[in-house]
Amino acid sequence: MDVVDKSDLIGSTWSDFMEFAGLYRWLINNLSECMSKESQKYGLSFDQFLVMHEIQNANNETTNSALAEKMQVSRSAISRQCRSLRKMAFIAEQSDENDQRIRRVHLTDNGMQVYRHLLFYYLDLYNDLKEEIGEDKVEATIGQSKEIFERMVTINSNRPEAK
Repeated sequence: MDVVDKSDLIGSTWSDFMEFAGLYRWLINNLSECMSKESQKYGLSFDQFLVMHEIQNANNETTNSALAEKMQVSRSAISRQCRSLRKMAFIAEQSDENDQRIRRVHLTDNGMQVYRHLLFYYLDLYNDLKEEIGEDKVEATIGQSKEIFERMVTINSNRPEAK
């Protein structure tokens, strides 16, 4: 087993990392709850709204497999979300006329109404944020966040496994 000097982790590097980890934890715990506030009025999570958004972006005709791929989640996770959305009558499934094994999902009329309401609510919220903080700061934060998290994934995937 290689012994590596990790003394630099005691001090500012460690503090900086723990602040980064705290931000990550805050985002996971609080941002989802904050974003779900309006959608919960319809019994939806923000993630379910995002599924509805992807269905709408696919011209209101897609499959669970295509949704899973687009949203970078498992097919079982999308199936659970879609099952819940079907129970609430926000989406419906229909067999493909050429291949009965393929089930296409689309927003129902009620689902489209709810989707539009939530879309405009979230757009207003985002515009308020840009107005309050400044569009340049919001765009810079989004760009920097993407860069940081993409690099973190790349760096982590390129590291040799711990022994």
